[in-house]
Amino acid sequence: MASKSLSVREEAYRRLKSFKGKDESFSDVIMKVTEGKKDFKKGFGSWKEKENIEEIIEESREKLDKDLRNRK
Repeated sequence: MASKSLSVREEAYRRLKSFKGKDESFSDVIMKVTEGKKDFKKGFGSWKEKENIEEIIEESREKLDKDLRNRK
């Protein structure tokens, strides 16, 4: 099986590692968290409350992190 090398920032590595089980590879984790075809661009530009953009982003990030952890 072919493989590729990737460079990621330390924070990205720590986040990915937090989803990794004892007997899982990083490839297993990536496959798990990216399963399904979702159009991530669909929601861009749809926020109506631009004053609270930082709060909206943080809430979205927390929800995503929670959803990804629940996939284990």
